[in-house]
Amino acid sequence: QQQRLAIVHLSRGETKQGMDMLRRLEAGATRPDPDTDVEVAIAEVCAASQQPDRAFEWLNRARGKSERQNWLRAHWVLLEDVQVSPYLVALHADARWAAFIGALTGPRPPSAQ
Repeated sequence: QQQRLAIVHLSRGETKQGMDMLRRLEAGATRPDPDTDVEVAIAEVCAASQQPDRAFEWLNRARGKSERQNWLRAHWVLLEDVQVSPYLVALHADARWAAFIGALTGPRPPSAQ
């Protein structure tokens, strides 16, 4: 819910409220959690508020986290989450998007074997 509120506030130009919500989400990302939901939610807020660099930073954190989990399942769940997200569509034209998707669908890295 914090993600949606952050996006609404930022889209209305209510920067302080939106950034407060974003900071709360970022604080949640420091907790140990095997899921990548928080990182993806933060990336969505950043993408929706036209901060592609920060969005990719958080997407790459999510990818790194998924590599430390059950690699195959975690990558496919992350891949599905990011591909269906309407908030991340703005990133699809960026060359980093293809590289990110390629990293999720490519061969398993040695560190995850």
